[in-house]
Amino acid sequence: MSSHRPDETYHRLLFWTYGQALSERLAGHLLFAEGYRSIDPSHPLGGPDQGADAMCVKDGQNWVMASYFPYGPHSFAEIKNKLESDIDAARHREPYGVAFVTNQKLTNGEKEKLQAVGGPIAVDVLHLERNVHLLDGPTMSQIREQYIYIPATGLPPMSI
Repeated sequence: MSSHRPDETYHRLLFWTYGQALSERLAGHLLFAEGYRSIDPSHPLGGPDQGADAMCVKDGQNWVMASYFPYGPHSFAEIKNKLESDIDAARHREPYGVAFVTNQKLTNGEKEKLQAVGGPIAVDVLHLERNVHLLDGPTMSQIREQYIYIPATGLPPMSI
């Protein structure tokens, strides 16, 4: 039996303590799981990213990845401000869209409001519950183990 609670992924994402570099790298894996390709990170270890944590492609269109993994729940106003700032910084790249990957809990209404802030730039919001669903799936078990330290198997070793 696993020593982790069944909602461990949720809590480890929401109360993120692993830093910016790991959140940006994890965000890239989450985008890949959602069909984004040619993921090209900018500077996950710090440095000028010129308005993109990464560039990527989905359905033949260029997207900018923006990652936001603060510790604990933040207000909707803070989340919206962060996304608006990321979109403004990405405009010069003329992307089809911005994939906003966050560890924040959002209601359906809040997700719709975030999608609307892009104007002509499409916004795909990978929010807390969506990311939990992806990470808890069988194809992401190795990524879950690597980035949030929850064992891939969930089974304790056998004592022989």
